[in-house]
Amino acid sequence: MAKNPYQLNIRVDLELKEEFFTYARENGSTVTELLVEYMKACVGRPTAKAAEINTDELADIKARLAHLELEVKKLPALAMQ
Repeated sequence: MAKNPYQLNIRVDLELKEEFFTYARENGSTVTELLVEYMKACVGRPTAKAAEINTDELADIKARLAHLELEVKKLPALAMQ
């Protein structure tokens, strides 16, 4: 991740901070990476996770969804009880 000259300082309780640092480390990330990805998602910017899905995977997901939608339409309507 490119270094930026700006910092954001926040206040959290020590237990939450320690749990979050542990979570980041156990998931192969850093606290900064996690927070920046969350901020991007909140404001509608593309995230690294979104970039991980390639066009072939997206086409496959769309085809599977279309198939499921057709199958659901074949099911009889559920009677109201």
